Amino acid sequence: MCRSLTLASENQRAAERASQSLQERLAAAQTASREKDAKISQMKYLIDEAEDRYQALLTRGMEETEGLARLNMQLAQSKAIAHAAQEDLEKARSDYASSLEDARLAARAAEQHAAESKARGAEARRAQASYLEGLIQRVDKSLDSVSSLQAEAGRILGDLCETQERSMHVLTSRLQKMETQWAGVEDLVAVIDTTMGTLSAVLGKQEFRTVSAAEEAQSKVIMLEGLLSSERAARTSLIEEKQQAEASHRTAIEMLQRTADERLESERQRLNLRLSSVQGEVMQLKAACEADHAEALRLLELERKQMDKLVDAARAEVAYKDAKIAEMVQELRSAGDQALGTLSARHTEEFERLENLHSKEVANYQARLKAIQVNVRSAWGIGQLLFQDMLSLAKHLFKMGWDVKQLDKGTIPPKDAEDGTGAELAKASSLLRLHFSHLTEAVQDFARKAQQTPSLPPPTPQGQTADWKTLAKELRTTVRAERCILWAEQRTHLYATSTD
Repeated sequence: MCRSLTLASENQRAAERASQSLQERLAAAQTASREKDAKISQMKYLIDEAEDRYQALLTRGMEETEGLARLNMQLAQSKAIAHAAQEDLEKARSDYASSLEDARLAARAAEQHAAESKARGAEARRAQASYLEGLIQRVDKSLDSVSSLQAEAGRILGDLCETQERSMHVLTSRLQKMETQWAGVEDLVAVIDTTMGTLSAVLGKQEFRTVSAAEEAQSKVIMLEGLLSSERAARTSLIEEKQQAEASHRTAIEMLQRTADERLESERQRLNLRLSSVQGEVMQLKAACEADHAEALRLLELERKQMDKLVDAARAEVAYKDAKIAEMVQELRSAGDQALGTLSARHTEEFERLENLHSKEVANYQARLKAIQVNVRSAWGIGQLLFQDMLSLAKHLFKMGWDVKQLDKGTIPPKDAEDGTGAELAKASSLLRLHFSHLTEAVQDFARKAQQTPSLPPPTPQGQTADWKTLAKELRTTVRAERCILWAEQRTHLYATSTD
């Protein structure tokens, strides 16, 4: 805690040194400004003197050519001097602006350093508060009564921090106000610069206005110096107020620390007294517990003897009940054997009945399965014949000039490939549907071409009629063969059913 206070005081002293250095820089800037003003007034005097000489030479130049040449030379020198004075004036302006910028940067650095010192002070206060809170928490772990002291210390620290925050806020607002005043001073300096520029521009034309502008600039410079002195006094008063506030804060912190130490010492003494009283109560409770333990042992021995008597009586009763249960078990076993024989006879009869019923259902299922296999094989043969018919029709249409896709890309397996499960039949059905879609596409293509060229007759190659007759004959032969196969399979199925 003392280290944090020492760091805070060192930060405060560093801030004061920075403020003093800033004041010294401001004084140096003011001195440089005065020197520049003196140089400007001297240059103005030289310009006035050169103009007087120029006027004198003009009065005599009407008579003498040599005097006119000398006057021209002096005029050129005067112009050179005026130009040099103008350059010096511009240089003085730039130097003054740079000095003002340096002063502004120094003020910002001082403000930043003050903010950093404020942050360090706040960090020190937070560290101090955390230290006090940790101390109060450690005391609170020993006994719950220290919580009141912790709450009070926290409240006092909060009030102190709030007071210091308010004071720092006031100081910050004053610094901001001072910065705005500095901005006003800079504006006045800018006005003076513009006035001096105007003065230099009009200097060659109107002499009497130059004198009035110089006086006005001098008055504004005096006013600026007054403002600077007032700002310096305000800054000095602000620093004094800041020192007073820090001293009051330091005094309050020391007072708070002393109060906390005193209360902690009193609380420690009170806790020691409380601990001694608690130790006495513990000794009394220990003696009472020992007496209660002896009494409990005596009562436990009495209860153990009573329980031994009860256990002996229960053992005798259990032996009697075991004998009775053995008789009942023997009776139950004989009754169970009789019931088991009856149930076994009933189960045998039911099993024989279910077995006969199952054999009949299996025979019916096998008959239906055979019929299904016969039908599947019949459908398989019909599909093969249909595929061959579609292939013949597609070839005939292709010969006629129709755009029919080739149908021999996918072929149906032989007839004995189908085992009655229907797997090959499903594949053949999908293949037949594909070929039928190819024929449909060919018909649609032919119809579309016929619509596009309705005036042209359809192509009739030679031998078309004979080909159609041959195709019809093949199809009729296929249908008759299919009917014969179907009739033979049905007869075979009926014969197998009647045999079963």
